[in-house]
Amino acid sequence: MSTVSVILISHGDLADAMLAAAEGILGPQEDCHAIGVAPGEALSGLQQCCRALLARRPAVVLADLALGSPANVIRPLLGEDAVLVTGMNLGMVVEALWARGSSDDPAEVASAAAKVGREQIASYPTGD
Repeated sequence: MSTVSVILISHGDLADAMLAAAEGILGPQEDCHAIGVAPGEALSGLQQCCRALLARRPAVVLADLALGSPANVIRPLLGEDAVLVTGMNLGMVVEALWARGSSDDPAEVASAAAKVGREQIASYPTGD
């Protein structure tokens, strides 16, 4: 088992859906947590949950939006052994879960996830 935890945070149910899709590809994942914030929900619950998860072990946190409330809540909680990557997409989630199998360094896992996440963004012209 990897020593790097993966935490997915998002608005609404996106984090849960990302984890479910990633597990559909990779199988069940240990120490991967999905946390969504419902509209109007107090952010104190997210803060408490994230604080507890970050205290357990090194972590990579994937958030949906760079300047969204979930990322803004967790950013000040990050310590030396936690890395935040924003712009979460499914390729990034799968890579983070895969990369932690070969690295116990959250910075390396985050870097691999960000690289794959960027590579997954493409625009294709419409056909005639």
